[in-house]
Amino acid sequence: MNSKGSKKLVVTLIVSFVVIASFTGIMGFVSSNITKNSINQLVGEQSTLTAHSALNRIDFSVSNKISELRELGSDSRIQNLLLQSEIDTEYVSNLISTKLEEKKSFYQDQFGYPVFGRILVTDAYGNKVGDTESRTLENLSEEFWWNEAREFYVHVQDIIYDEDVDIYGIEISVRINDKRGNFIGIIHALYNFEDIVEIIEEFKAQSQLRTSEFDLFDNDGFSIYSTADFEEDRFIGDYISDESSDVQLELEERFELLENKEAEILLKYGFNEPELTDEQEEELSYRLEPLEEQYDQIIRIFEFENPSFQEEQQLDLQLEELDLQYREILAEYGFFEPNLTPEQEEQLEAELFALEKEFGLVYDEFDFDFTFGDKGFAILGTDGGKEILHSYSRQIGYDEFSSLGWTLMVHTEMDEILAEVNAQRDSLLIAIVVVTIIAVLLGVYFARVFYKQSRKLNDIEQMSTIGQLSSNIAHDMRNPLGTIRSSIERISDQNKGQNKHITQEVERVKRSVNRMSHQVEGVLNYVRTTPLISDNYSLLEMISYAKDSLSIPSNIKLILPKNDVIIECDQEKLEITFVNLILNAVQAIDKKEGTIAIRISENPSTVALEFENSGPSIPKEQINKVFEPLFTSKLKGTGLGLSSCKNIIEQHKGTITVTSDPVVFRVELPKKQETKNEN
Repeated sequence: MNSKGSKKLVVTLIVSFVVIASFTGIMGFVSSNITKNSINQLVGEQSTLTAHSALNRIDFSVSNKISELRELGSDSRIQNLLLQSEIDTEYVSNLISTKLEEKKSFYQDQFGYPVFGRILVTDAYGNKVGDTESRTLENLSEEFWWNEAREFYVHVQDIIYDEDVDIYGIEISVRINDKRGNFIGIIHALYNFEDIVEIIEEFKAQSQLRTSEFDLFDNDGFSIYSTADFEEDRFIGDYISDESSDVQLELEERFELLENKEAEILLKYGFNEPELTDEQEEELSYRLEPLEEQYDQIIRIFEFENPSFQEEQQLDLQLEELDLQYREILAEYGFFEPNLTPEQEEQLEAELFALEKEFGLVYDEFDFDFTFGDKGFAILGTDGGKEILHSYSRQIGYDEFSSLGWTLMVHTEMDEILAEVNAQRDSLLIAIVVVTIIAVLLGVYFARVFYKQSRKLNDIEQMSTIGQLSSNIAHDMRNPLGTIRSSIERISDQNKGQNKHITQEVERVKRSVNRMSHQVEGVLNYVRTTPLISDNYSLLEMISYAKDSLSIPSNIKLILPKNDVIIECDQEKLEITFVNLILNAVQAIDKKEGTIAIRISENPSTVALEFENSGPSIPKEQINKVFEPLFTSKLKGTGLGLSSCKNIIEQHKGTITVTSDPVVFRVELPKKQETKNEN
């Protein structure tokens, strides 16, 4: 190489080093800030998801108690006694009270505290005919809960304090109908708030963020429970919105401009909203209130009572009459609707729709971590000099009850979480000073750091996705599983060992329901691992249970091992693993003739299981991904089966591998667990 070429190369290298150093320094600094913001975002989303899941669990628990009270109210003995209440009230009251006390004691014995603080029953006229706390006879037909439950079948009242039982709880009232659907009474209970506390404490214990504290707020925004000790009462408005903040003030200004624009559009088409005095506004509200109540009643009939076609026509006429009265009252105060042509109505609708889009775009123009509505996370605040991220979720009713409007907030100290990022940022600032010396090393270093951080963010993001999936699965599966469990228990009680075949089938169904429930919990546990419940179990029996819980097609021959080994393990978790591995093999073979062979081998300290199937081989590009969460080559499936197997096996201190051609999944497990898991 000539001198000119050498100089050109040197200059090129120097320029390249400077460019690389500068680019690396700038990108490192930017990526540090981006990483911090991303972590804030992901922590906020994860905490919000946790709060939302906890509220769903609370609502599901309340819904369960409604179902249990409804089931208690449908008890034939209670129904027969209610029909006799007019004959001998005192006799009936004693029998019903005894029945209610049995139910209350059952929960006391099972959980160690009164899940139901009080249960009482009234007849169709409001006369109390049974009470776990008082045998005093009284009429309760004037109580708000009694009338609400009679009219709308279910009523749930927010937190109250019952002096008689010295318990804070949620009042649940359920209408009792006889077999013909006739109203015969109300069952009313106080659901102990301690059960709600247990749910919140459980979610805090399972939270991946050690610095988080949970606050539960009532419908008015006041704190009703907190996992942390605070010296003063807390109000949710102090976290969700800050009227003095620059962001909040700017948002209010932007919205005020848009609201003025909306008023101008309406005025252009003849809509004119008069200015009323405070007295006129109060008077107008007072006159419209009964009409709005009538609207609500008609809407409830449409939603809950399934009116006939003729009844719907009558209700439509009532709505038209209410609309007319509504417009007449508004007209008295100067509110008039102009008569627009169809073209004008279409143009007005288009202008208002465009304006609505502008309202939605307001938030997109701001760069801050804050969302409004039913869930989100607030701007970072400070508490004692620490950065706190306030994530929250609101719940406005659930299924058949809508009285609760609670908000659960998760307060997370970000200092510890962001410590590593801050340290990297400081190191980065120092590194920029010496970039000309260690440009290449810095490039490699920050590439590795960025890669690790990206992997870490991907893991958190993936966990957030799986958390949402688990919440959906829990809601879709738990209700029908609960129904199956209750039904099979009733079948078991009625059989009482009379028919051996029924008893065997009932036990099979119970095991299947337990496994399905455990699978639902398994998906939930993907983001919150539960401890092993270990004991000595037979591998062959667990494989047999797994086989019996599946429907093996006739085109597939399943060969079970001849030998057996007893190991220390969590039986239910390993059964789920074996079910997943057999099911995976069945799906791989599909409709072709095939074989699944299961083999067991052992040495002094470990045992190995091989699940071999005659299905097609696994492509090389997929074999390293089969245990990754959400990866699946099937048209249907969550992609969590094999990844759950891997988690369960690793939790047992074992390994799982796969080879192709033929396809063999090999599981190696220790015969004994090293340490007992703490409860």
